[in-house]
Amino acid sequence: MRRRHPPERSLLSRIRGHDCSSHSDTELRAGFQSLRDRASGASGAAGESLLPECFAIVDEAIDRRLGVWRIFDDPSHSGSGTEDDRAVVTAIAEVSSQRSHRRPGDIMLPAGFYRAARDTDAEGRFRFRATGEQLLAAAHLFRGRVVQMDAGEGKTVAIAFAAALHAVLGRRVHVVTANDYLAERDAALLEPVYRSLGLAAGAVLGHMEDGERRQVYRRDIVYGAMRELGFDHLRDHLKSSAREMVQRELDVAIVDEADHALIDEAFTPLIISGNPMGGTRMPVRVDRAVAEMIGWQRELAAALAAEAGAPDGGPVPATRLLATLLLAEPDNPVLQGWFAARLRLRRQVLALAEDQPAGLSADLYYVVHPGGRFVTLTDRGRGGLERRLGSFHGDAADDAGGSPGRSAVSRPGAFSRRAARRYSLENQVSQALTAHLLLKRDVDYLVDDEGVVLIDPHTGRPKPDSIYQHGLQPAVEAREGVPVRPHAETLAQISVAGYVSQYRGLAGITGTAVTAADEFRRKYGLEVAVVPPARASGRVGLPPRVYLTREDKLAAVVDEVAARHRTGQPVLVGTRTVEQSEELACLLDQRGVPHRVLNAVTTHAEAAIVRAAGAFGAVTVATHMAGRGTDILLDAGLDDRIARNCVAEIGRILEDVDGAMAAVKVNCPSREQAGFLLAHLHRSGRFYTEQTGDGCAVRISLCAGEAGG
Repeated sequence: MRRRHPPERSLLSRIRGHDCSSHSDTELRAGFQSLRDRASGASGAAGESLLPECFAIVDEAIDRRLGVWRIFDDPSHSGSGTEDDRAVVTAIAEVSSQRSHRRPGDIMLPAGFYRAARDTDAEGRFRFRATGEQLLAAAHLFRGRVVQMDAGEGKTVAIAFAAALHAVLGRRVHVVTANDYLAERDAALLEPVYRSLGLAAGAVLGHMEDGERRQVYRRDIVYGAMRELGFDHLRDHLKSSAREMVQRELDVAIVDEADHALIDEAFTPLIISGNPMGGTRMPVRVDRAVAEMIGWQRELAAALAAEAGAPDGGPVPATRLLATLLLAEPDNPVLQGWFAARLRLRRQVLALAEDQPAGLSADLYYVVHPGGRFVTLTDRGRGGLERRLGSFHGDAADDAGGSPGRSAVSRPGAFSRRAARRYSLENQVSQALTAHLLLKRDVDYLVDDEGVVLIDPHTGRPKPDSIYQHGLQPAVEAREGVPVRPHAETLAQISVAGYVSQYRGLAGITGTAVTAADEFRRKYGLEVAVVPPARASGRVGLPPRVYLTREDKLAAVVDEVAARHRTGQPVLVGTRTVEQSEELACLLDQRGVPHRVLNAVTTHAEAAIVRAAGAFGAVTVATHMAGRGTDILLDAGLDDRIARNCVAEIGRILEDVDGAMAAVKVNCPSREQAGFLLAHLHRSGRFYTEQTGDGCAVRISLCAGEAGG
């Protein structure tokens, strides 16, 4: 058991010192309301003085509404005739009669019911007592800190304590979540708790109209995704009168997954655009011309690759030839084949391509920067495009009309219009090259019924409210053949960091805050507090494995997943990009391993996929940030089912090996897991076993009567 510091023990003792179990629901609500009355007009220090009593009341309300109230959905409680059972059955009948016309949070029950329900609950199935760690995390949140708390430790409940105490002080609280699903889930989970105490709570969701949003924002505690809250703030600043605004003043924000929202997304702009500017014909014309030019260059690249030959088909080609191919088509498979096993050759080619000596790219239409950061037209490419599109580059004389005798000053209007057209055309050509050569579908963006939707590079989730700027969005739309939307005027814009700075109070919680502690302090003035887990983690970190090639690594991953799937062990595979997740999914399909993919393409099913990731035999492939904030729930009895499958697999392996002395050695990640496996092996009665080494390895052979089967 972790030893707590004296201040922590003192705080928990003061909270636990308030025993509210003898209160009826009506008395519990009255006690909470009295705290609000005492806080009215009090100084800023009132929160600290009211914290122990407030947390004790909320703790009791949570235990009742999230714990004991589950008894009303359990058909096994029919009563045995005892006085306690009769009290429970009476309450069940009363609640059943009222549920059709009253919300659960408004149904008040006597203290005797809760006492009887707890006395009959010998197994503790209907207990939901907050841990000391959740109470400490809540105290840190109330004090305006970023809390690091491990996954599965109950961050949602910890937030509820802090939100309720802020509400006692008359503050309106926004709980900022990662997406609409989590906002709706958390608000629905805790609404009966808040309502039983006299607080109003709700969630702002993407489908809501202004009237519904306005009603939700009037409540004490509001759950919502950063996107919804931020855009409501921007839209309110565009309203013509205060009566039309939906969002009230920004008072207190508690941000879930704070490292992602406040650090990774800090400078992500929230933009509201207005009336379109410009037409849609130019992006389409430019796209056709650029696509044709790219086809010409790919023919050149194919000829260069043929001249270079296969990596194992002869001598190494000239470095200059490979450098030209690198500038023409960096991902050419022949080129990558030469680079795969020749690191020195790769460095030489890259250095030459960076220098670009005279004549290296003379035959090319464009040059792709070796780092893939930008594309540059060559003279040959510019000439080809200008024959199709008209001139989009020239000096002042050209802009004046091309005649030295005609002054640009005499025709300022014509000069400016012509210059603007050329500048716009040149920019659109540049953006079309970027769209075709630097952006990838289902990695940087996806295409659905709404058109082109950007993908968040950190989470793999779609960003339906974001668009590419400076003409890149219509360039991508033209490339994908979807309706091109003219570039729109920006009416309102704010970054995530700028938005949250509007709140008078800010706090956050996440599983990974320490690594970003300096940034939290520098950007927001927030200190990080670490709350250790209530129980030691059973996770075992295995050493990394290094493979010579990417293909070998992927093959090893698929082998590992297939082996664990045979035993029924749930597997979650994290990837960096949507493209990688799709590639791995394809390899698993080839091996016949059933699986589900979670990325920007499947985000509509995110919650269902994450919830099912802990099921027996489940295999889930996900981008590394997808599903954040959604709990993975393991199936009941999962350990026993996996162990039985492991025993059966070991038996099959030994039966397939000739010889009575055949044995297998199983290396377990921990002694506990080795002991668990041994218990199931002994239970079967088929095996001789021996623990070796440090107790984590088990040597297994068939008993004499089983060998040779």
